[in-house]
This record gives sequence, structure tokens and C-alpha cells, in this order.
Amino acid sequence: MSEQTRSAFPQLAGAAALVFWMLSAASPYAQGPTRAASLEATTPAATAAAFKADAEDWAAVEIGYGGPAEGDWTYALGGDAAWTNYRVECRVRLVQPATRKDGLELRSFVTFDSHARLGGYEAGLILRHRSPRKHYRLAVSSLWKEIILWRPSGGVVQAVGFPFEVGKTYHIVAECRGPRICVRVDGRELIDWWDTADPVESGKVGLARKEGESYFTSVKVGAMDAAAEKAPPHVARFHERQWHGQRFFFDGNEPIFTHKLDLMKFRPGYRPLLEVSSFISDTGLLLRFRKTVRYTVVVLGEQVIIEMTGVDPKNESGVTCLTRVVVRYDAAADVYSYDHCCTTRIPERAKGKAGAVWDHGNTLILGAVGSANTRDPDSPKPTYHWIVIEGEDGKFYKVPLNHNIHYDGAAETSGCPVKPGGSGWVAVGDSVLSPTIRMQDRSPNFADKNGFATCWWAYDVHIGFYPKLVSGEGPMSHGLIERCARGGFYPPKVHGVVLPGEYRTRVIYSAINASEARDRLAKAEFYQPVNLDVKIPVYAAGIGFREPFDKTVLLASPHTEHRIWAGVIDEQVGHDSPSSLRLNGATEAYVQTGSSYFSGRYPKKVRVSGWVKTKDVQGEGPAVGFRRFGNRDTFEFHNTGVTGTTDWTPFSYVTGFPANCFGVTLYWRNSGTGTVWFDDFKIERVEDTTEAAARNYPVRPADADIVLKWDGRGDARGVLDSSGYGSHGKFYDQATLIEERGTRVIELSGQSSYIWPLSSPNLSMASPVTLAVRLKPEAAGYLLFWDFNFLVTGKGPKFGIGYQENTLFGKPRGLSDPMVASKPFLQAGKWQTLVIVAADDSMKLSRAGKLVETLAATVKGGNWGPMAMDDHQGVHRRLSFFGSGPGDALILASDEIPPRGGGMKGKVSEMVIYRRALDEREIEELSAGSHTHSSNIRAETTSQQRTHHGDSRN
Repeated sequence: MSEQTRSAFPQLAGAAALVFWMLSAASPYAQGPTRAASLEATTPAATAAAFKADAEDWAAVEIGYGGPAEGDWTYALGGDAAWTNYRVECRVRLVQPATRKDGLELRSFVTFDSHARLGGYEAGLILRHRSPRKHYRLAVSSLWKEIILWRPSGGVVQAVGFPFEVGKTYHIVAECRGPRICVRVDGRELIDWWDTADPVESGKVGLARKEGESYFTSVKVGAMDAAAEKAPPHVARFHERQWHGQRFFFDGNEPIFTHKLDLMKFRPGYRPLLEVSSFISDTGLLLRFRKTVRYTVVVLGEQVIIEMTGVDPKNESGVTCLTRVVVRYDAAADVYSYDHCCTTRIPERAKGKAGAVWDHGNTLILGAVGSANTRDPDSPKPTYHWIVIEGEDGKFYKVPLNHNIHYDGAAETSGCPVKPGGSGWVAVGDSVLSPTIRMQDRSPNFADKNGFATCWWAYDVHIGFYPKLVSGEGPMSHGLIERCARGGFYPPKVHGVVLPGEYRTRVIYSAINASEARDRLAKAEFYQPVNLDVKIPVYAAGIGFREPFDKTVLLASPHTEHRIWAGVIDEQVGHDSPSSLRLNGATEAYVQTGSSYFSGRYPKKVRVSGWVKTKDVQGEGPAVGFRRFGNRDTFEFHNTGVTGTTDWTPFSYVTGFPANCFGVTLYWRNSGTGTVWFDDFKIERVEDTTEAAARNYPVRPADADIVLKWDGRGDARGVLDSSGYGSHGKFYDQATLIEERGTRVIELSGQSSYIWPLSSPNLSMASPVTLAVRLKPEAAGYLLFWDFNFLVTGKGPKFGIGYQENTLFGKPRGLSDPMVASKPFLQAGKWQTLVIVAADDSMKLSRAGKLVETLAATVKGGNWGPMAMDDHQGVHRRLSFFGSGPGDALILASDEIPPRGGGMKGKVSEMVIYRRALDEREIEELSAGSHTHSSNIRAETTSQQRTHHGDSRN
């Protein structure tokens, strides 16, 4: 409160100062008996008594009822929810100005509030308040010099200029008569508006404050008759106006869209639904029009015609995009339409540089994404739940909006092929209006097959046009087209060159009534489904809530949570609830969290707590980890040190991990063999100054340069790592530990067997690196599969070693990279020590301590962390030894890319990886016995390990 208004008048709260009354009568607007609106508060105390505030900072002082505001709207409501038609008048004094200029919500695909928090307004009147989602709000601003009318489902429906000034008092009158609302300020009529989109027919009266300092006096409410006349037909009156720092196009007094095709409304009086990119883009990254060199408004009035030209000043290809947008109002349907045509010109010098899929508009659905933190009952909910598309066969197909590849299908799970000119795409879920997108037509140099796809992350709509190709190898991105055949609109096996020429695409954005959209959904089916009964575990706690690991959802359903990859929800074992997260063997479960994954924003430090239970655990035991997006080497794990067989044991620590970024992978890990359960897991905010206490890898390493050491220890499900870095391996399919002449060795079938290690940046395999393995090869196959491959090559009686970039990533399968291969030197069926040293753009191969050959090859290392943002199709970019496969991340049989197996057939007694290059002397010592000393470990019968609570401090 300012000094000049700090005097309070408690004596005014007495009954003698209160003058207000309410009368009962029948309303001519609503059916049934109602109360006629009648209220009068002539003093600040009477106003405070008549209007109940939802915040404590409202006060009755000499100049009125109100006070300083903190930046968020607070309401003081009075009257009756049954009041329908009434006249409200009051006096509002502006004492201190509003200062905020935020809240416009540009490009807002998540938790869109229809400008509910639009900044720069001091005070307002609330009309017909039925709920937080059903009412009208008048707001005045000395900052913007305007008055606006806002409705939750409509956003700003009227914005009219008026010279409001701080230090003055204004007489405001608002009349609500049926769907008609009229507003006068100091006797000047500013608003005369009919709500034909989503009218609120009755509700309380209220006073409101947001910023600055303001006070209300002389509040009076009186009943009125409903408007006798009907709403006049809407006639579009488009004009351009600078509003809130943006170039807007208005229809009358209502903002309809920005000059960048954002905040696009599709019905007068209804909220913005879409945002569209002005220009086209492609998978080859050639079509990126970062600069608009021409922007012309050709026509204004009953329609808008805009023409613009886009170029890329960073790209000297000479490619341009000419865009023409025609905005019209269709009176019969009561909707706006946006006819968006892009003409892309590719000159001769850009031949072959464009991608094979072009995305027209990359449309954002405003408010489509809700919070993944569904343990919070107040978390924002999504507006839309389904997408329905008319396929090329004329049938309707549906896509549930979720972040987990939508559903299990044999083809495009995010959309389907469509015919230009059909009814196209519609989003379903809003109660009033559903946005639509139609592929109207395209030039003859595009293929007949086109498609819509819904992004799994932000639900943005990829409107895919496919230019005709000629033979030849196009950009590297064509490989991504084939890799993303599932979960995307991309056609499989697309390779070739985009020719120079002029390419035209045309799309129309509009809307239909929600009832019609629901009818389409009722007729829709899934496009080429495989298994619609698949359920997945999800992480619902986000940041600040407890996760009991008890929630699974139907994959083929709308849901907002992110999938917990790997791990098992055990419904028979729990701490305080019947369920928990179970990890069998050396494995980890993980999920995407953070602000960009809609689970909450991380601060700099958090407290991580929970409960763990173990059975026959060897190694470091249960661990929790974080990996920051954007930097694969920024990570932190905490080893609890709980091993053996234990009942539920609590853990808690403060992480020093810098998690305050857009996305974080959260891991639950069993760092060893046996079985681990997690329950009642929680991430909480702490002060930045709180001392961190994570126990990270390595744990008591014997040699800091050895990051993996497999020497025959383990059980039937995996092999233990004795390096201290937690690089334990889990067996899949036919990989197993067996006894051969008293020594425990890993047996590999060479068919579907493979081993996944628990990986980290310590095990990146980036040069310089040394891999030493004692092996008995029987048939060729992978030694290592990742972003690159080490292979045993050839046929017996001798094998060679090869190095190859993994053709799955970056280039299409079938266009294999050349393999760098050695001469045959490994003997089939015999034990021998192989050492591979990768450094200085070469690979040195040694056998029995002697250098055999040097190959020219650069080993750059791989992406150690499993990332669902990369792997949502089941492509698990994860290191595996002696074969390949999806590991515990597999949920759908159709997810297997690449097929599992393909590894070396034979046996391995020991494998060691150094994160440095060994020299000749060290290699000789390895072959002389120092490397294979542990291969003499005798096979022992498995016995239950003694219960142990170890301290795994570094």
C-alpha cells in the first residue's frame, strides 16, 4: 500500500456503514426461478463486506477497497451465481501503474492459458462468474492505454484503446443482457459485443486486481431485462494493429492472429488454437528460411491477403520460399480459414541438397500438452486428447496424444497417408471447437502419397509432402527417413535426389464444431494396429511428489506421463503400497524428466530419497542417476551401497548434479547381479547452498584407467564388473556363463545372443581406448555394436577384425559404409588374447602380445546414455557386446531395429577396457599372463551372499 493510502478505517466495518441489499425476483433471461441482481456498497467497508476476496492483500481504506497487487489476478466476488442480466457500475482509482509486459504466450503448445496472465493491467470487473473457467473479466491498463474483455475459453475477445492514467478515478459501467455485453468508461461507450461462441449466461459479480495499486468504491449492481434482439450477423472487418509489442491482425476489436501466423483464432470470441510456420522446411535441412525479405499486406477488410518471401542468409544455395496467406471468415460455418500456399524455388546449384520429406507449416496445437506430473491434482490438463485423420482410403484413423509412440502399429503410428483435398486432420477434445488441417493440393512434381504425423513430444503436426526423386544418393537425412518409418509419416526406403524447380504446396487451416469432431472420432480406427492391449509403466510424480510405482496406462490411449523404459512394475512387492519397481540383473530403468518433458522444472540441487530392497545382489547395488540433455558427459550416479539380501532400506542424498536444464534422464539402476526393488521415490527442491553427498562411480577402483573388467564372476543372468565403474553386463537370449575345464567363461551362440553393459561416459569407447579380450572364436560377428562396430570377420580356420560406422544411424540401411578389415589372424576354436588399441586415427591389432596389423580408422566414441527422446521407436542407441538387441527396453515386438543377434559365436573368459592406449610392453605383459590371471577362477556353485550394507564411498 502506498503511503498516501495507508490509513485503514476499521470503524467503517460497522453495520451502520454497510448499505447493500439483494432482492428476489424472476429473471426474464434464465428459465426457472432466479434472484434478480441487486447490490449496493457505498463505502469501502460495505464493499469489503459485499465482496469476498480470494487473497489477504485486499483492504478497506479511506479511498476504497483494494490495495497494491503482486502481479497475479486476485478476485473479490459478490452477489449470486444465479444472477443473469444485470448492470454493474463502480469507481476505480489507479494509484500505482502496472509494469509487466509478459503473458502473450507466443508459440505456446503446453498449458496454454488463453492469455489469462497477460501483463500490464491494474484492475478489472468480473462478470457472470460461475467458476475459474466460466466468467468474463474486464481489465483496465494505464500501461497499454486500453480496456480488454477476456473470457477463459475465448482469450481476449475485445481490446479497445482508452487513455487511462495513474492518479485518476474512472466510472466504469458494464451491462450483461443475454449474450450481449456493453461497457462504458466515464460515459463513453467502448465495448458493444455479442458472445456467440461460448456465452456465460449467469454468475456472480466481482472486483479484480493484478498489478500496481488500485481501489474500488461506489459499487452498484442492478437487474436488467435480457436483450430483446438477436445477435447481428458477424461481418469481418480485418485491420492491422500494433498490440502488446506484436504486429497483430484484428477483426473489429478482437485480435485474431499475429503477422507470424501465431495465436490463430478460428471463431469470433473463441480462443487461439494454432501456430503455423510461415515457410516450408525439409529433412535435408536445406529449406530453413530464417529471414523474411518481403512482407506485404495485399488486402484488408472482409479478408486478409499476405505475401512474404523467405530466404536463408546463412545458406548460399539460393533457395527461396514465396508464401501467400488468405484469411477469410465463413459466415455459414462461423469460422475463419487460413489458406496457406508455399512456392519453393530450388535453383540448379541446390540440386540434390533438399530432403525427401517436406514439412508444410509444422503446426503447433496451442494447449495440447498437459503436465506429466499427474500426482499433482492441480497439474495443468491437456485440451486435446485425440487426432483423427481421413486416410487415402476415405476411412478415419485416430492417434492418441501421448509421448510414448502413440500405439503399437505396423506402420505410421503418428498418422497415416492422406489424399490432398480430403477432410484431412482434426484435433479432438475441446468442448466447443476443433482445429482442422486440409492438404488442399500440390504441384505435379510431388508424389501422390502424402501424410500427416503427430510429434510424440510436443504434438506438433508435420504435414508431409514428398517431392518426386530421381536416382542418386541424397542428403544423409534420408537415412533418418527410413529409420523413423515407425512413429512418423516418413515412407520407408526413400532414397534419391530432389531436382531443381518450382514446388508448390497448399494447406488450409480452419475448424469444425466439437460435436462433428467427436462424430469422426467415433467412426475412427487405428491405422494398421498390432497390439492395442499393450500397457506401459509411467512416471507420474515429477518433481516434488512421491512415486509409488503403481501406475500403468494403455499405450493406445491419451495420457500425459512419460514411459518408464525397462524395469518391471512388481505388484506383489511394495514398501507402503502393494507395488514397486523391480530390476532383474544388471540393468536400469529410466525416464525423461524436466521442464521440456512436462514433469516440472529442476532447481540447481535436489534431495533424492526412497526405499530399496535387495535379493542376492553383488556389485555396488541399487543406484540412482541423472544425465543432462545437451551434454552427454554431464551425469551423476549415487550408489546406495546396499547389497546382499535386505529388507526395505531407506536412502537419501542431495545431488550436486546441475539438473536445471530443459531435460534430464532419470535412472534407477541395479549396479550388479541379483534383484533390486525401488519404492516411494521422491525428488524435492533444496536450497542451492545445501551440501551435496552423492557417491558416484568409480567405487574403490584398483586402476582408474580400467573402466570394464569381466573376469568370470557373475550368475546365470549376467557378468560382474570388477573395475569399480559399474560396467556390469546382462545376458540376453543365449549368452550365458558356463564352466569349461574348471574355468567360468561366457558362451555366445552367435545367433541371438548379446550382452548389455551398464554404460556411462567412462565407457564411451572414444579414442584413445584399448580393448583386450581373451576369446575362442568359432564364427564371425559383432565384438561391439554401437554408433560404430568392431567385428570378427571372415570364415575359419582364421578370422580378421573389422571396423565399420554403424549404418543404422546417419545413413540408410542398404547403403553400407565400407568396412576397414584386417587380414585373417585369429585362429578358430583356440584360446587367444586379442588387443585392439584405437588412437591417432588408427587401430592397432595384436594377438599373443605381438602387433599384427594397423588399420586406418577413427573411433569417435558413442552416445552412452539411453535416451527415450532418440529411442522412442525402440532404436536403442546403446553399447552392446557380442551382438545387438533391444535389451530390457523392448516393449513391442515390432520395435526391434536392428534385429537382435549377429554377434560372434564362441567363448570369452575375460575382457578388459582401458580408457587409454596401451603401449607395446603393456600388451606383451597382458598376453604373458597379467591380463588373464583371473581366468583361473574356479567355477563355484551359486550360494546366497551374506547380507551386507556396504559403504561405497569413492
